[in-house]
Amino acid sequence: MLTCLANTAEIKQLLRSGVKVDAKQPQAISFARTKKLVSQAIDGREPGEVMRMHRSKSHTGYDRYHIGLAYTDAPTTIEIIQCRSVVSLQISFPRKADIQPMVLPLKLMLRSWAKSLVRLEIGVPNTAFYADILSDCREELAFLPNLKFLTTRRVIFRDDDVSAVCKNTNLELLSISGCRDLTDKALRTIKKLDLLKSVGISDSKITETQCFRFKKARPNTGLSLDGYPYEL
Repeated sequence: MLTCLANTAEIKQLLRSGVKVDAKQPQAISFARTKKLVSQAIDGREPGEVMRMHRSKSHTGYDRYHIGLAYTDAPTTIEIIQCRSVVSLQISFPRKADIQPMVLPLKLMLRSWAKSLVRLEIGVPNTAFYADILSDCREELAFLPNLKFLTTRRVIFRDDDVSAVCKNTNLELLSISGCRDLTDKALRTIKKLDLLKSVGISDSKITETQCFRFKKARPNTGLSLDGYPYEL
């Protein structure tokens, strides 16, 4: 049982071993049980601050999970990943101190839900800092074959991060801010995504001229440089 794993060292071992939750197996714990464990796991935090979680039904009748996290730790992550078919994951970092401890849990969640995630949002509501977390998760970000919507807010995005994300050829919307190191190379990579409908980029080194060239090459793909996806 994965529930016996409880610390960062064990998460590292789990990642090295390549062990994944088998989506064909029944859920190890119930939806209600997961919510209760998560609420109890974070000391000194309000349950509503920690997690939002709800279910919906797919057209085949199976449960699909939508999870929003303000924080998670190793044992909580082990509980959460036993929910199968998570289609939407939203993570925010209320405090700068929360970022580094979240790297391994984020890697584990992305691996566990790689084939089910459709929407991924990572953000920092606090405007005092940027989160530098994506470079540690490039391998996981490169294998999310059903991902259609990716949104980041005040999360550092580099050209290599874009290269990893753009390996997911089903992407339709890309909205990223905190792109201080992003260059025209990233635009050339994004341009190769055939299904992409809308792109929003902010805080980057991309110029209006490069933006114009992109729009000329991809007239059916909206592009804005204010971080918000352009609606055609």
